[in-house]
Amino acid sequence: MKLQMTNSQWPIPNPSIRPPIPPKIEHWSLTICYLLLTALAFFGGVSTFGQGFKYGEFFARAVSSAPAFPAPVQRVKCNDGSGGTMADSSGNNYAMTLHGTYSWETINSVNCIYIAGGGENYAATTSTISQMGGVQNASISVWIYTTDGYAAAGFTVEYYGSPGDCFYILPYGTSDVYVEVANGSGNYPYGAAPSTSAWHHHVLTFDGTQATAANRVKYYVDGSAVGLSQSGAGNPSSLPSASALGYSVLGQDNNRDEGGAYADYQLFTNTLTPSQVSALYSAGIDGTP
Repeated sequence: MKLQMTNSQWPIPNPSIRPPIPPKIEHWSLTICYLLLTALAFFGGVSTFGQGFKYGEFFARAVSSAPAFPAPVQRVKCNDGSGGTMADSSGNNYAMTLHGTYSWETINSVNCIYIAGGGENYAATTSTISQMGGVQNASISVWIYTTDGYAAAGFTVEYYGSPGDCFYILPYGTSDVYVEVANGSGNYPYGAAPSTSAWHHHVLTFDGTQATAANRVKYYVDGSAVGLSQSGAGNPSSLPSASALGYSVLGQDNNRDEGGAYADYQLFTNTLTPSQVSALYSAGIDGTP
C-alpha cells in the first residue's frame, strides 16, 4: 500500500522554523532527559558530574580551613615616590626615615628606593618596634636590586638595637653574603651571593628555640634555601627591637659600601617556613600570598 501526504495534510514549513515533533516523541524525549539527569544525581559518586561537585566541595572546604599567612608587624613597600619617609602599610605605624644620600627610582618597572653606599646612608624606623623585643622567632623579607662591583652589589637589611644587637644581610663583595644575628654576641653565617643587575627576593629567618646556630638561622634567595657556613660562636636566643635598610649602623661597618635599591621590606614575628618563603616569592613585589 502506498501512502501519499499532500500539502493540505502537512504544509511545507518555513525553513527557519523547526518542524513540529509529534506529541509522543516530544513526551518521550523529555522523559529520557529526566531519567538521565536523575541517574547522574543518584550515581554522583562515580559519574563525572558527581565527582566534579564532590571535588569542588572538598577544595572549597580545604581552602576555607587553611591557616592564614602570618601578618607582618612592619611592611615598608619603598614605593612612596617622594619625600624623606617611607610609610608602613602593616597598620602598626612603623614608618622609616631616610638619611644621607638616597633617590626614588623605577628599576625594571619596580618603584623603589635607592640608598647610596658608604657613609651615613640608610633608612631606619622612627620608633621602637615593640612586638620584636626579646622575640625568639622572626623573619625579614625584602626585594633588592644591585648592579656590578663591590659597592653596587652590597646591601644591608638590618634589624638592630645597638652595636652588637642586629639581624641583617650584608654582601661582602660579589661572591659572598653574610647574615648577622646578634643580641650582645653575634653569629655570622655566610653563603653565596645572588647575581647582580636583577631583582632578587631575600629572606632571613630566626628560630631561637632551636639548639644549634645552624638550625636557628636560615637564608633564602628567590624562594630557595641557601647553604650557610657558620662563622662566630654567638648563638642568641632572642632579638632586639628596631629596623633599618641600607648602611649598617654598626660601627665596624662604617667603611663598607652597600649601595642598592630596595622594595617591599617586611618584618615578621614568625619563623617563616620554606613553603611560606616560596609563597612570598611567588606573590612578587608588593603581592600578598
